[in-house]
Amino acid sequence: MKKLLGLVLLITACGTTATSHNFIGCNWHIPEGFKKLSENEYRKFPANEDLNTSFSSVIMSETITDDLTTLTEMNKMPDTEVLVISYPEDNNYSYESIFIKRKTRFGDSISNDTLRVSKKNQAVGLVSLSQTDSFHLTSECVSPEVIEQHYAVLAQLAQGVDAFLNTKHGFNILVPQAN
Repeated sequence: MKKLLGLVLLITACGTTATSHNFIGCNWHIPEGFKKLSENEYRKFPANEDLNTSFSSVIMSETITDDLTTLTEMNKMPDTEVLVISYPEDNNYSYESIFIKRKTRFGDSISNDTLRVSKKNQAVGLVSLSQTDSFHLTSECVSPEVIEQHYAVLAQLAQGVDAFLNTKHGFNILVPQAN
């Protein structure tokens, strides 16, 4: 059933119009509704009436920073949960998912999920994209299974990072680090 849903999302995503952007050896199909902010950055803002959804970004970076130390330190803060996982590399790319959830002083939470696709010292970051937009963007570049895994983890995180870590997930966990 999951594979069928993934296939339907992939077909739906590929049926819309888009701009292509060649980067790290692949054509990334920028989904409809994303505006070009700079040479390597695209952003989609939510509808005015949708106050619970943050903007989505596609960022293509010429360099990769080692942010695991920063994410590890963020995870030590009492109001923040961080989960960083890596997926098996394929012949072209390596993959990481970064999930951050912070509580605000008003009691609500702000969440962010990023799927980072990297090659050598360059990366494409999919920041808070819908699953449909992610399938569309990556249709020529990334296996649909990677996208499905990212969103499956995101769904499981509704129960919290600790609950996810206590399951038999089979992922390589980079943050939080094992004690």
